Amino acid sequence: MEPVSSDLHYCPVTQFIGDSLKYLVCQNEKFGIQIQRHIQDLLGHELNPLCYPILFDQIKIQVDKFFDANGQVICSEQNTQFIDNVIVIMRSVFEMKAQQAVQNALEGPATTTGSTNTLGIVPNNNAGSPSSVVNSSSNDPNSSSTSGSGRNGSQQTNENPLANVNSLEQLVLNIVRYARQLDTSVAAVPIRIRVCQLVESMMKRRDDLSFRQEIKFRNKLVEYLTDWIMGNSHQFNQVHALGQSAAGVGVGSGVNVTTSQLVVDQYQHLARELDQASMEAVATLLHSLPLQP
Repeated sequence: MEPVSSDLHYCPVTQFIGDSLKYLVCQNEKFGIQIQRHIQDLLGHELNPLCYPILFDQIKIQVDKFFDANGQVICSEQNTQFIDNVIVIMRSVFEMKAQQAVQNALEGPATTTGSTNTLGIVPNNNAGSPSSVVNSSSNDPNSSSTSGSGRNGSQQTNENPLANVNSLEQLVLNIVRYARQLDTSVAAVPIRIRVCQLVESMMKRRDDLSFRQEIKFRNKLVEYLTDWIMGNSHQFNQVHALGQSAAGVGVGSGVNVTTSQLVVDQYQHLARELDQASMEAVATLLHSLPLQP
């Protein structure tokens, strides 16, 4: 006897999103980068908000594969590429509401009303009683349409689909854990910066999200991101020492002293950006966070 939820695995939308995520690591030499950018735009900007719970569940399924049975991170170039692209998609989803508010403010009330008609109103051929799907439901006295955040009250799925995302805490923690296991190379620092920006964008939508253990979740993120701030000085000293040692080697040894110094300068600049991004993310995590004994 098959389980009741077995048909969910064969849902066309779920399968489409899962297959689309696989293209985030497309290795085609000619079109790979372009395909990845199109998938980012598709899932981050063009996806129907009602599909956000499915999107986050599918992302979590893929990210969970980057950990072994003992919870140890399995780092690889392909896994890192997937994490980096997924961060871009999740940030786009979290920042979508702010972007829409800015766009509506720029367009003005007249344009906003017109765009609402194209999305929500169903034309009726009866001249005496024009109606719409939205208006018909709102005029029903038995309808229980309430306004409120995902944390402070019940809210309709159409208004706040992110409130139905149940795997967000574990997903974000796994992304941060993976980023913590990356090396101290110059290429790894921008990924950590984007992780901090993801956390900041998520916390700005805190009232629209549903957390199971919010205080524990936020405290754990503060612990992780604070380690990045405190560890940057030591990591920079290591890279700086490598640059100094390379500068002390003779030119005949084949070491490019100028290139080595450029790497040190680039790492120093990125380390400062990571410090700032980490502190801003920690600030959003600590905002209104109850004190713990």
